[in-house]
Amino acid sequence: MNQFSGIITFVWDITGLHFELPFSYLIWEQDDGNTNIFFYGETELISSEELKKFIISTVGREVIASDISISTEDKIELFIEDDEELEGEYMRTMIEWAGEDFESVMENFWNSSPNIVAIREAEKSKFFWNRIIKIDIVY
Repeated sequence: MNQFSGIITFVWDITGLHFELPFSYLIWEQDDGNTNIFFYGETELISSEELKKFIISTVGREVIASDISISTEDKIELFIEDDEELEGEYMRTMIEWAGEDFESVMENFWNSSPNIVAIREAEKSKFFWNRIIKIDIVY
């Protein structure tokens, strides 16, 4: 199984739609009327693109943006059980610096908060020659 964590922003409010995803997720409406889904867990899908297409087809709405990390493409560590449901507010922190990488962020943050859901690699930094590390938090 492949671990993943990510967020997708959908056009308009989807909070009233009825759909089932086979993993844990949080949904919230933005001030502009669009909706975010933060999701995490394990899947047999092998790419972030496959996972994105699956979620979009299940929800059935147009997507504005997405940010997904999956263990077949990125380093990722989940700090919560796949079947554990979260409640609260989602926040993402990004670390981008020349001296930082996945291992250094794990070393510095893995035990710093019980609210951390995942630490994951993301896109390449435009300023440095490494990858941006994202920390998904629900508090």
